[in-house]
Amino acid sequence: MSKYGFSIYNLVIALILFAGTFANLEYDDGSIGALYYLVISPVFGFVFHFSHELLFSLNNGESFSYQPLVAFIVGMLFSALVDFLRYKYKNRTSVKVGI
Repeated sequence: MSKYGFSIYNLVIALILFAGTFANLEYDDGSIGALYYLVISPVFGFVFHFSHELLFSLNNGESFSYQPLVAFIVGMLFSALVDFLRYKYKNRTSVKVGI
């Protein structure tokens, strides 16, 4: 897995989530809308879904105008932090053989 694997994964998922949002998918539209709202959004996009819900609850149950953008930024910062910690831990535990 690459150094930025988690961030790349979340960037691709974020693009899929934005496409689903702009396509105006509804839960009761049929299989694609239900798949989007039951699987793709909460399961694959857990970083963005969690930050969006956290912002929603911190604002007394109301959303603000740029909430999806702020949730995206928080999710990508979390992804970068996970990649950074994973890279540091991997380099710290690897055995270096010298001549």
